[in-house]
Amino acid sequence: MNYAAHAEAAEALVAEIAAAGGRAIAVAADVAEVAAVEAMVGRTETELGPVTILVNNAGVTWQGTLDTYDREQVARMHQVNVDGVIHATRAVMRSMREQRYGRIVNVASIAAIGTALSGNAFYAATKAEVVILTRRFALELGQHGITVNAVAPGFVRTDMTQRGRGAADWPGTEEAFAARAMMGRRTPKGKGSRQRRRSCRRSRSVPIRPTWWRTTRSAAPSCASSSRAGSMSRRPMRCAF
Repeated sequence: MNYAAHAEAAEALVAEIAAAGGRAIAVAADVAEVAAVEAMVGRTETELGPVTILVNNAGVTWQGTLDTYDREQVARMHQVNVDGVIHATRAVMRSMREQRYGRIVNVASIAAIGTALSGNAFYAATKAEVVILTRRFALELGQHGITVNAVAPGFVRTDMTQRGRGAADWPGTEEAFAARAMMGRRTPKGKGSRQRRRSCRRSRSVPIRPTWWRTTRSAAPSCASSSRAGSMSRRPMRCAF
């Protein structure tokens, strides 16, 4: 478990994993720094063995427009959101190649595709680059038994998105985002998938996803549940986040 801040939260998660019967360590590292990432992976492999699963979910955001452009802020976003993916992937790919097995998941964003949120252009650009790198890395590493996929979440309540907002502010934030949505509303929990299924049945079409999003049962193990991961793949799972 990698962290750049909030050591207490990282250690608490390590304790939770250990209590569930797993093994975990917390390692402080700035993914923007090559040496720090290599040291993190080195310690992980020394204490837990070769990494077989990598989740690149480190990220920072900064809102700005062409008028308020800040070169240092944009550069920092790129170093973490893009360079961090490159550094971590390079750090684990050698052992994955040797094992001829590896699963890499990059966390992108729907901002990479396009959203109505103003002041998000430069953040969106970093996530669009993650999408492109995911495709290219999948082509480059696939021949070695390594899959590379990405997920693109929407606006999710996390420490990063909640920064500067109190608990009482969040409902207003959700409503503001709902007002910008194409349909002008939020999808109730669990309803979106049913609506998509009905839509597909009406049109008699099958949703098409790019090949770099497709996974097999063994290609998408769950790091959070060791028992489920074991049922999906016979290989030992060692995750680096």
